[in-house]
Amino acid sequence: MNHFFERLKFLMPIALVLLLLVPLVQFATHIYSERKPLYGYTPPIKEKPANLTAAFFNKKLQPWIEQYFNTHLGFRAYLIRSYNELNFKLFRETSNAQIPIFATKGRGLYISDTVNNLNVNILNKDALEKQYQAEAKELLKVQTALAAQGKFFEVVIATSKAYAYPEELGSRYLVGGSANVFTRVADFAQILKRSGVNVVDSGPILRDLIHRTGVETHPVSGVHWNRYSGCVIASKILEDSRSLFSDIAKINCGAEQRIWPNLFMIDTDGYQLLNVWSKMGLLRKTTIPTVKGLTKDALRPKIVFIGDSFSDQINEAWKDADILSSITRSNYFQTYQESTAENGTVTKDQNIGEQVMAAIAKSDIVVLEMVDYNVPRHGYGFADYFIKHYADL
Repeated sequence: MNHFFERLKFLMPIALVLLLLVPLVQFATHIYSERKPLYGYTPPIKEKPANLTAAFFNKKLQPWIEQYFNTHLGFRAYLIRSYNELNFKLFRETSNAQIPIFATKGRGLYISDTVNNLNVNILNKDALEKQYQAEAKELLKVQTALAAQGKFFEVVIATSKAYAYPEELGSRYLVGGSANVFTRVADFAQILKRSGVNVVDSGPILRDLIHRTGVETHPVSGVHWNRYSGCVIASKILEDSRSLFSDIAKINCGAEQRIWPNLFMIDTDGYQLLNVWSKMGLLRKTTIPTVKGLTKDALRPKIVFIGDSFSDQINEAWKDADILSSITRSNYFQTYQESTAENGTVTKDQNIGEQVMAAIAKSDIVVLEMVDYNVPRHGYGFADYFIKHYADL
């Protein structure tokens, strides 16, 4: 027995030293570095310094190594993925470092915030409807001001999975269950419509599409809608704008195709949030459109699109169809990106609000998009910003 403990005492320091050396060995040889970064646990890694010697002396190398270590090396990532794997297999939910998420058998992954928002709109229907009516008045002012300049304005309410497939949630997740849920909820899109604001209420559109055709509108492995849904809404925006531009280009989404998504597609963003080892039965085929632009003798509009991450799939459809003269995108005045055939894509990071307003002045169509669970944030101040900027209108 004494001999055993003597050997153990001898081996323990060696094991400890080897354990401490593992990250360094990984860094030098890349033997088993992470196949992908932990999603939501660490900030994006900055670009590796070009001159390592200079970076060492100006102290830019050390922060990069620390970020690389946290994301790719050591046992932190291994432990996090292993814990999440066990936790998700047992409970089908996870509290990610940033975004809580859970899964249902039929429709896969849901973000908890989307379901919580649906419940808030049920429980606080009367109070929220008053707030929505006030916001609708402001957005009507925006629409009137733009119409006076010959521009078409429309609000798009994007649909999260909770609003597209509420039947999967039932009484376990929804107050009062999923039956007739949309008769019990404060509905911003309907209030906008009654107030005279142009609006694409994507919820009923997609739920009707699901009912009629069985087409999948939201991927099992994702928490956004898929590209087919984005195309349907992109087509609807152009169709609505024909009230002002009768000769505007059209977009045909064509027959849906089922493809296996790769881990770089937004269709797998929910799965990436899990940070697990296995596929969990979630990586299934997703739906994409067969996009065709109809542009013969048609107006190619200039569009300004202010929205959130659900706008990506809409803009992908327009890009694939090649029917726009230009598009300027802004993530609620936090970013600015302009794309034209002549100049490609230009990004600006100074005076973003003023840049967006300047783009609006040159545009034909202005779109304000917000996903249903962002509605209580009232468009992130877009209406207020616009009215303040054009106070003399």
